[in-house]
Amino acid sequence: METYFENTNVLNENMMIEIHKKQMLIMKLFAIYGLLVIVDLVVIFCISLFSGVIEVDVLLRAVPFVLLVLLASSMPKIVARRGMKMLLAVSNGDPIVQQRQFGERIVSHTPNSVGTFDYAQIKKVYSLKSCYALVFAQNSAVIVLSRDGFTKGTFSEFKQFLRYKRPDLNIPE
Repeated sequence: METYFENTNVLNENMMIEIHKKQMLIMKLFAIYGLLVIVDLVVIFCISLFSGVIEVDVLLRAVPFVLLVLLASSMPKIVARRGMKMLLAVSNGDPIVQQRQFGERIVSHTPNSVGTFDYAQIKKVYSLKSCYALVFAQNSAVIVLSRDGFTKGTFSEFKQFLRYKRPDLNIPE
C-alpha cells in the first residue's frame, strides 16, 4: 500500500481532555440546564428577598443543580485522566507514541495495537487547540493527529486529501 501521509504524535492528557470535552455534548447540556435553573432560583430568591418574605428553601433547591454543573464540567477531565492512566499502564509508563499512515486506507500504530480504517468510517473531524482528531463511527474510535507531526506530507495537504476522500464531511481548518 502506498502511503501518502504519515503523522506521529505523543498522546498527552491535554489532547485527551479536549477530545472528551468535544464529544461529551450531553455534559455540556446538563451544565447549561443546571446554570439556567440556578439563575432562575437566584432570581426567585432575590424577588422574595425584596418582597420581605425570605424563602431559604429556594436556595436549598439550587444545591443539586450546583452539584450537577460541577459534575458535568469536570466529567471530561475525569474520563480523560482515567483513560490516560490506563494507556500509560498498558505501555508500562512509556510515552504513548502514535503513528498513522494514510494511503488507500488508514493504518494506526499505537504501542500495543495496529488498526486499519476506511475513510468512509470517519464520522467527524475536530480541529482542537492541541490536536486534530478524526472520529470514527466504529466503537467511537478517535485518531489524534499532531499538526506539526507530519513526517510525510504537510498538514495543509492532508486536509485537502481528506476533503477529496470525504467531500461530504466538514473538514475544519
